[in-house]
Amino acid sequence: MTADDVDGWDSLSHIRLVLAVSKSFAVKFSASEIGGLKNVGEFVELIQKKS
Repeated sequence: MTADDVDGWDSLSHIRLVLAVSKSFAVKFSASEIGGLKNVGEFVELIQKKS
């Protein structure tokens, strides 16, 4: 799933998601890590690596 698959998805939604995940899992992401993500699966893999 990518951002294009979600109606109404925008950059603010993206930032809110990243902040919520960061808080929930007590992990930090660099701008380059977040900017390089292509889909939800890659985000899950990044979270798993950091947890």
